[in-house]
Parts: sequence; C-alpha cells; structure tokens
Amino acid sequence: MQLKFVDAAEVPTLAAFARPIWQEVFTPILPGGAAEAAYLNEKWQSAAAIIHDQADGIRYGYVLIDGQQAGYFAARLEGISLFLSKIYLTAEYRGKGLGSELIQELLIYGRKNGMRRAYLHVNANNRRAFAAYERNGFKTIAHEVTPVGEGYEADDFIMARAI
Repeated sequence: MQLKFVDAAEVPTLAAFARPIWQEVFTPILPGGAAEAAYLNEKWQSAAAIIHDQADGIRYGYVLIDGQQAGYFAARLEGISLFLSKIYLTAEYRGKGLGSELIQELLIYGRKNGMRRAYLHVNANNRRAFAAYERNGFKTIAHEVTPVGEGYEADDFIMARAI
C-alpha cells in the first residue's frame, strides 16, 4: 500500500474518482438516500470543496495498491492531533483488511509528524466504518448532529485514539 498526496492540479481528477465511491457508501445509509448523498458530495467532495479543504491544511491523496488507485483519504495535522477527514476504498478493495492497513499508514504519518492523538467523524449509520475504527483502537468520545443545509443533518460519532 502506498499513499500518494495530490496537489491542486490533481483535485478535479480526485473529485471525479471520489464521487462514485461516496455515492455507493452513503446512498444506502443516509435518510435522504441518493439525493442527500449527491448534495453532501457536492458540498464536501466536489473539486471546489477539496480546494477549500486544502487551503485549510487538509491533505488529500490516493491509496495505491500495486500501483492502482484503490481509494482516497484526507488528513490534517492539528497541533498534537491528526484529523482523519476521509478514508474510503473502492468496493473491490473493501472487506480485505486494507481499510485497517490504511488507517495504520495514516497513524504512522501522524506519528512521524509529531502527532500524539488521532480523531475522526463517522456517520452514525455507517456501521461498517464504525466497526473498523473500533477494531483499530478508536473509541467514541461524542455524538454530534449538525445541520448541513437543505434540511439535512450530519449525524456523526466522533472517535479518537492515541497514536
């Protein structure tokens, strides 16, 4: 597994790569289904949103398996904390332990950069991701429901662990 960070010029390609993954993961678990997933994708994963995130210090990248794009991630170094903003694999790479390997790679990245803690938000209905984070030592520290526009809400657990 290799992590390949992207620069601004690569953002449109990454956004296009992320869209079907996002739709596949979120359409079945969001109360608003495909419409809500599309709205949130545009709000949080469009090229413009990713460029905005990059300006806020979030680094996006591809997960490469044998040179093939297998997923994407986003993370930010914050004081002593690593914020894991996005961790997604394509369908063909899920369920093979690669999500845990990706989490461990990101924790190593954080440790190498002086981080002592990692945290993330996970959708309350994303049971598969929640279980993966628990298997990797994350504990729930809060539950947060936040309006995100168009009548939708982000219903997230905030999870954290030492690194």
